[in-house]
Amino acid sequence: MKISLKVGDKECDKDNGVFHAYVGENPGTLTVICDDPDADFTVTRMDDTDYPVQLGINREWGIPTFEGSLMLKIDGKKDKDVTSEFLLVSRDETPPVLTLADPVFFADRDTGEYTITGTADAGSEILYGENGRTQAAGDGSFAIHDKLEDERETNASLYLRAKDSAGNLSAQQMAMITRQTRYAVTVNGSYADVSGAGSYAAGSVVTVRAGSRSGYTFNGWTSGSNVVFDDPNAEETIFTMPDGSVTVTANWSRDGGSPSSGRDDSDPSYAVGIPDKTENGSVSVSPKNASQGDRVTVTVKPDAGYELDSLKVFDKNGKELELTDKGDGRFTFIMPAGKVEVKATFTEEVKISPFRDVPTDAYYYEAVKWAQKKGITGGIGDGLFGPNQPCTRAQIVTFLWRAAGSPVVNYAMDLTDVPGDAYYAEAVRWALSQGITTGTADGKFSPNAPCTRAQSVTFLFRASKASADGAPAFSDVAADAYYAEAVKWATDNGITNGTTSSTFSPAGGCTRAQIVTFLWRLYAEK
Repeated sequence: MKISLKVGDKECDKDNGVFHAYVGENPGTLTVICDDPDADFTVTRMDDTDYPVQLGINREWGIPTFEGSLMLKIDGKKDKDVTSEFLLVSRDETPPVLTLADPVFFADRDTGEYTITGTADAGSEILYGENGRTQAAGDGSFAIHDKLEDERETNASLYLRAKDSAGNLSAQQMAMITRQTRYAVTVNGSYADVSGAGSYAAGSVVTVRAGSRSGYTFNGWTSGSNVVFDDPNAEETIFTMPDGSVTVTANWSRDGGSPSSGRDDSDPSYAVGIPDKTENGSVSVSPKNASQGDRVTVTVKPDAGYELDSLKVFDKNGKELELTDKGDGRFTFIMPAGKVEVKATFTEEVKISPFRDVPTDAYYYEAVKWAQKKGITGGIGDGLFGPNQPCTRAQIVTFLWRAAGSPVVNYAMDLTDVPGDAYYAEAVRWALSQGITTGTADGKFSPNAPCTRAQSVTFLFRASKASADGAPAFSDVAADAYYAEAVKWATDNGITNGTTSSTFSPAGGCTRAQIVTFLWRLYAEK
């Protein structure tokens, strides 16, 4: 005779011959499950063996309140067929912890679709809204996919709690949802590896770069759009993103020649043709017309869930031109004497996580994949990334250093807790030389101390060499705090948000997943 047991709505696991159940303040009901309807069952408390309880037709028994743990014996009998099982019921009144990846989540501006992500106790049930339910994965991560039903709705909120197997509930968390409005920046005439082209929210600060062009002199930026450059004559400058898409142009003149938008008027210009429409992605080029010998940049952007399958450029005679992969969906080629055609195809993406503890549906999956591909992190060993581990000061400075290309600098470093052979030593030396950090105090860097939210945004802000105007709108960020400008920059540029609508929690710690996501938003998404 085989039986199984349930306490409440949870089936009991069996380990070393004993069933186990964990209950909260209200122990709930024991149910005996057996495929023989005529078998009889009794339940005996092992701390009171004189009073076995005969189970009725439903084979249920209300577990009484107890302290610590309670051992039960379940006896079954049908004629000469008998069986006995033991169940250890333990009290667990520790509530689970639910943490949102961010307090604010963005919905697609057209469809209203959004995804809320976070972590909770592994296997716990996530309760949200009126009747919404989902399950936290084995690593504790969860994702809730939904949409704003009313196309006029721009903001919403969703309340979430975690419920463990014992029925304990976490503290309630509120996720803010806002419809995202981002506009395109098109950069023509740029010869920089990162021109600044991309999508930005209205009001954010956009940095554009002209780069350098052999035999030409840069003659400033122009735009037919509502753009006000901080310094239109600087090769690298900024402007505040208006409420709408814009196009900016870097203007050049041949040395000894006359000014033009990227070429001398005497040079013949040829068209760079792109498909009128591509399935599952988009293709853009800069510039759209180029002279022989010019470098042309092709940017491909797969739709969500797709990746580039093939990209080819053909000259007027059908000869395929050589492409240079510049990373992040950008490719370059040298313009021949004649028009060219760009052809691209996209295929459905097969997601393969670079680490065993990074699920492909985690909010930080793309960021970790980018960081691993760029050599910014190799994980913590044994195929693991450690996304929920605290990120130390040594780790974030090393991440930033690698993102900058691991530059070698000649700079005196006199910090007593940074050994010269430490993996982070050169990263700290570089960070000191760039003014990203000055250490903590008493000639120390505190490499193993957890990196706080204030420190993390300050490091990124200083590394970006950006600036921010105004004071952050958080009650726990004083206007004269060393990190105030960094917090304003980070929230303005979508690097991170507050922990609530009115607080930033500057002293709170950051996980490795969060830090890599901040880096990705700074370097890869723009």
